This record gives sequence, structure tokens and C-alpha cells, in this order.
Amino acid sequence: MAWIGVGGRQGQGFAGIVGLALVAACFVDPGPPPAADSDGTTTGDGSTSAAATTIMLPTTSSGGETSGGSGSECSDGCGLGETCVDGVCVPASCAPEAVARTFAAPAVVFSVDKSRSMSLNTWDDDGDANTPEVTRWTTIREALIAAAMTWGEVEFGLKLFPDLGVPSTYTADACAISAAVNAPVGPNGAAALNMILPATDDGVGGGTPAKAGIEVAVAHLQGVGEAAPRRPRFVIVVIDGAANCRADAVDDLERFETYDAGVLDAAAAGLMSGSPVAVIGVDISAELTPAMTDGQPDGVNVSALLDDLALAGGLARGGAERYYNTHDAATVKSSLAELIGGMVCTVVVDPPHPSSVLAGLLAGGEAAPMLDPTACGLENGWYDAGGGRLRLCGALCELYRAGGELSLQFECGM
Repeated sequence: MAWIGVGGRQGQGFAGIVGLALVAACFVDPGPPPAADSDGTTTGDGSTSAAATTIMLPTTSSGGETSGGSGSECSDGCGLGETCVDGVCVPASCAPEAVARTFAAPAVVFSVDKSRSMSLNTWDDDGDANTPEVTRWTTIREALIAAAMTWGEVEFGLKLFPDLGVPSTYTADACAISAAVNAPVGPNGAAALNMILPATDDGVGGGTPAKAGIEVAVAHLQGVGEAAPRRPRFVIVVIDGAANCRADAVDDLERFETYDAGVLDAAAAGLMSGSPVAVIGVDISAELTPAMTDGQPDGVNVSALLDDLALAGGLARGGAERYYNTHDAATVKSSLAELIGGMVCTVVVDPPHPSSVLAGLLAGGEAAPMLDPTACGLENGWYDAGGGRLRLCGALCELYRAGGELSLQFECGM
């Protein structure tokens, strides 16, 4: 929503720590992902409801390139026992193989709505009627910094939409957004967020160019993936209304008062490139927006639009609302904890050969069971989260995060 002013973390073996899973704190594993719908649509971390004993994997890595081998473009020829496939040297023939994996720090970009409505609208963020309400921006800023401090093993980046310093005017200037992230993914995320996120409401304003905000975040993560294909990558969008600022708008009325459906394509492109997109809504209503010149799209159900956005991005949760709707500081923090808690338990498969098929996973030399996604908070094991990603559950995730080694067992498919 815009509201533009007219005229903004080598432990024990797997078996030795199984008993810890059910008493682990939320920091270790925040609990079960929401149940998937019967139609196989995605759950809170992008999994589907279908279960199988063997996972057929894509032939390219999450970074969009065929994995394995020593060359990058085969320009000088491949080594002994290798062949060139799509410009990359890979083993000439597929063979059963075990691939060791240790913790890879997730790369997460917060794509944050900085439109004027984030500073104009207030809410009771602490549930105490005796304390004054605060703006949405105040709550979101504090929650993002706190999350980055809590999840120290994650590297965070930031993209604000629109840019810092844009005016809250009914002109194209309010939609200005650069092609660079405000903070690149790195180890000092909390410090960067604290420095860049406006500390006062005065620095918050403009329209809601969410499409461009997601595109820039995804492009940055694509570079991260090319440098380190086995790093899980995610975008978390935080938004309080419907996307506007259409690039093809013929005038200001169309620019601000119509919904930019291109935001769905941006989220879908993120998912396809290996950077799925999660959505946190800020105090979202299912009522239709009024038809008036107020800087927000007219006659739309913002809640339904954010459902669509979460589904397009591949990290929709189960339940009536497919995105994470928040109404105070507690729900913002719990939504971030659930999402990031799943991200630190994610392994990118990255098969060693285009014909490789994942047949199992070992921890401490023992086979870890494949689970139904709905059992993740109750049992120890893993499941296919889709898109060449695995989600680890319970003690298995704890072992992985503590530096324990996993072994992905590959066989050869057809």
C-alpha cells in the first residue's frame, strides 16, 4: 500500500541426539511446517504433499548451471573421464556416488516495503492498552534487526522498495528504485540493517514498487548462487499492501491506483532461479480497497493478492491465508522465526551428474528417514522441499547446524 500524498547459528552422531528433537528450542527447529493442501500445493517452506522413496532431481544446480566437473565453459576441453554438457565439464558417465555435505549458510534478502503507509499507520504492537501505538515501520525495523541478530549463521541482505529519499508525491518520482541492493548478503546483517533501515518515520515514504524490489533481490541472489551453488537462497518480502508503480503506466492515476500483477512473475522467476520468495503481510485486510485517489490500487482484496504472491514464490504456508499475515510485534517475530528456522534446515541437492537420482541421506553412517512434511516437527529425518532442496527435521537439522556431516546417496536414473 502506498498512501501517496496527493496535490511509504562435530556434534554427537545422529542416533545419539535423536532424543533432543522433541525438546529442542524454537531456535533449533521452530516446529512443523503447515500441512500441505490435498492438491499438492506448497507448504511453509515450498514442499509438496506428495511423498516418495526416490526423488528425481533436476539436471541443473540451484545456481542454474549443470553441476559437477572441473570446467566452466569447456573452452579448453574437459579432463580425463569428463565430458562437456551444456558448457560444463561433468563425469562422462553416471555412477552411484556419495556426496558429503556440511552446513552451508543460507543467503536471505529482506525485500522491504518502505511506502508511506508503513509510517502513517499505527498499531498496538505489544498488546498493552496502556502503552502508545507505534507505526508499522517501527515494529518491522526492530523485528528484522532482532532476527538478524538471533540467526547468526544466516547471511542477510536488504532491498528497500522504493529507494531511500523518494518523495511521497503523486508522481513517478515516488516509485524510484535502483537496480542494486541496499545491503549485499553478508555476515554482518544486523549491523547493516541497523544502519540502513530508517530509524525514524520521516525517512519512510513513496509508492510500492514491489515487482522491482523482488527482481533486484533475486538478481543479487543469483550472483550468490553462481559463486556458491550449494548455498540455500531465499527472499523474504515484507509488505503492507498491494503492489503498484507499474512501469508501463500511462499516467499517475494508472501508476498508483492499479495493481501491478507483474509482481507475481517476479516471484515465480525467483522460485525458478533457485531463490524462492516468502511473503510477510503487515496488518492485511481481506476487504476491498476503496475506489479513490489515495495512492493504493482500487477495488482489490490485498489478502487474496498476497496469497497469490506467496504461491507464485513457492513458500506458501498451509491454511486459509497462504502468506504470513501479522498484526503486532509478536506475530512479526514468530513469522520470521518460522521462515528462517526452515531456511537454516535446508540443503541444496546439487547432483553430481545430470542423470543422478537422490536415493537417500546418511547421518553418522545411519540412514535418515524420509518424512511426510507434516511430521517434520514431530520426527527426525528429511523431506523433499521441491526445487532441488531438502528440508531437515528435528535432531537431523540440529546435527547439520552444529557442523555434523551428512552424506547424500546418489544412484543413476534413466
